Amino acid sequence: MALFRHFVVSVTTNQFRVTAMRCKLKGRKLLPIAYKTVNLEAVSDEQTVVKAFRSAASKISPDPEDYVVTDIPLNEVVFRRFEVPAILVEQGKGRRKNSEALKLHVANEMGIDPSSFLVHPVSVSAAGDKRRVLMVVVKQETISRWVMNMTTGGFPEPDVLDVSPLKWFYVLDWANMDVSFILVMIDMDYTMVSIFLNKHLYNLSISLDTNLMATLGALADAFGAGEHDIFSMMQEGRVDEAVLLDVFSSTMLYEISRNVSFLVSSTPEMSTGRLEDIAPVTYIMSPWNNVGDMVIRAFERFGAFPFPNITLKRAPLLYGIPKKVPLEAYALALRGGSDFVKGQPLPA
Repeated sequence: MALFRHFVVSVTTNQFRVTAMRCKLKGRKLLPIAYKTVNLEAVSDEQTVVKAFRSAASKISPDPEDYVVTDIPLNEVVFRRFEVPAILVEQGKGRRKNSEALKLHVANEMGIDPSSFLVHPVSVSAAGDKRRVLMVVVKQETISRWVMNMTTGGFPEPDVLDVSPLKWFYVLDWANMDVSFILVMIDMDYTMVSIFLNKHLYNLSISLDTNLMATLGALADAFGAGEHDIFSMMQEGRVDEAVLLDVFSSTMLYEISRNVSFLVSSTPEMSTGRLEDIAPVTYIMSPWNNVGDMVIRAFERFGAFPFPNITLKRAPLLYGIPKKVPLEAYALALRGGSDFVKGQPLPA
């Protein structure tokens, strides 16, 4: 069985590509064995995604007993923070009953049928005699459809279904980060802004309108090329930095600034003092380091970041992450590997 063989398969999808990876967990080392990326068009239906799954599965050859982790499409996921009675998130005796009560609380707050969705607490913070709980809310139908697409595409039924933004926390080098900070993660489909205080996640927001695909689309129009060609050119350093700065400033800076400002203002813990004293650093992160660096330089050049006394830095990643494998799949594989060992498994 997978618990003894320690093989982890990760399957992740965005509007740009499907990526699958098979790894072997050796001690605390996660060793990639095979991976495959399959490009998608900007708009792909489910049949196209299933076809891409088949192509990826045929390359990495997953075993039915592998431990499989996947992330479901973010456009069908909701992150919400609720203030609830502390008993609803207490562990131990009565945990199942408390979980059902928490679900009913969410259903009442959102005005939805409690039988139609699942909730999963991501983070719990004290608020006097209550608790502020950051939760993921996802429809049962979405989960069933995603599992069916994966198995139809040649993968074993997943052991873990996660949501895309959370996997990035597994590749951060926490030992070399400030204890309190804001994290901006720019991915193909979305931008995530999250707030950590004493290295505890307090709040998180997602913008589907601010994403790297929009930037690639703007560059594609300027160069008369496709998004995948532009992406390759960026990775190879064949796009002039001045052009990139202009495009990033026009497609991202205002939206990122607005999202950061909104999350800070909607997080009560951030109103206890000056922001530069509470969270003095904002880390910028992307699966592709040159993107993060470009966003930082664009902010520095145009002075658009809403909090001028905050230091902008590239988010540090764990030492030893394989350089030639797709980071989105490796991050998700680390998420799967963490179920086998106490604490975060180290990269190969």
